[in-house]
Amino acid sequence: MAKRIIVVETGNPWLGQLSVTCALWATVPSNLQVKYTQGTDWKSIYADATTTEIASIQAGSVTEKVFSTNVPVGTSTAVIKGILQDAFAVFQNSVTNDNRYQFYGTFWDGTSWTNGGL
Repeated sequence: MAKRIIVVETGNPWLGQLSVTCALWATVPSNLQVKYTQGTDWKSIYADATTTEIASIQAGSVTEKVFSTNVPVGTSTAVIKGILQDAFAVFQNSVTNDNRYQFYGTFWDGTSWTNGGL
């Protein structure tokens, strides 16, 4: 199974809060992958990403979002995992339902419109 949430750092407690930073890796629908491609110099926040994982993100089939949250010191691991899973679900849903490119490439040639869209 592919990684989807990768914890990369937990910060020192400060003012009763513990910070948690992770990488969220969402699957990109095939019709949108061209818009999610990354250059070959792209680096993940997760330093131990495999060459295959990096290649998937560079190709646009997966996209990474860095997510950070603060939780009260003493919050159970199960609750923290639930918070991260909820954040991932929101991110995956936003990628799956990304409609920013629904009219991409639509153009008018002076006489008529040609529809585009991804």
